[in-house]
Amino acid sequence: MSAPDQDEKTIQLLNSLNEYQELTTIYRSHFINGFLNLSRANFHSEKTKFGKDTFDMRSYDACKVVDLCKNSDEFRFIDRRIDAAEDDNGDESTLQSAGQLKNRKKPNEKPTTTTTTSTTEKTNNATYKDPILQFGALTPPPLKSSQEDFDRALRTSVQLINIRRKIDKLTFELENE
Repeated sequence: MSAPDQDEKTIQLLNSLNEYQELTTIYRSHFINGFLNLSRANFHSEKTKFGKDTFDMRSYDACKVVDLCKNSDEFRFIDRRIDAAEDDNGDESTLQSAGQLKNRKKPNEKPTTTTTTSTTEKTNNATYKDPILQFGALTPPPLKSSQEDFDRALRTSVQLINIRRKIDKLTFELENE
C-alpha cells in the first residue's frame, strides 16, 4: 500500500473517531434529558405516574425499527408512523392535484374481497400509533419532550453503530497493510 493511501485512511479514521466522540456526548445528553423530563412529568402529574406500572402491554407493531441496508451495509432508522403518514398524504395530494374530489360516501356495495383487503390495510396502518397515547390524549408537556429526547437518542445510537463499524473497518485495513 502506498503511503498517501495509508495517510488518507488514517485521516478518515481520525475524523471518524472525532465524530464518534462528539456523537457519544450528544447521545449521553439526550438520555439524561429524557430521564429528567420523565421525572418532571411524574412530579407534575397528580394521579398518573409514568413508568413500568402504567405501560400498555397489549401487542402492537413497533413504530420505530432499525434495519440493515442491503447496498451500503449500514443500519438505518425507520419511523413507520411518519412513512405511513407520508403515504396517506401522498394519496390525498395526488387526488387534489388532479382536480378530483374524494367521495366519502360510497354506494351500497356488497362486501367483496377487494373491500376486505382495503379494510385490512387500514387496520395495519392504524397499528402504528404514537406510544405516548397509551397514557391518555392529554399528556403533560415534559412527557412529550421526554419522548422526543429518547427518540433523538435512538437515532443517535444508530449513527454511533454505523460510525463504530466504519472505525473497525478502517482499523482492520490499516493493521493488515
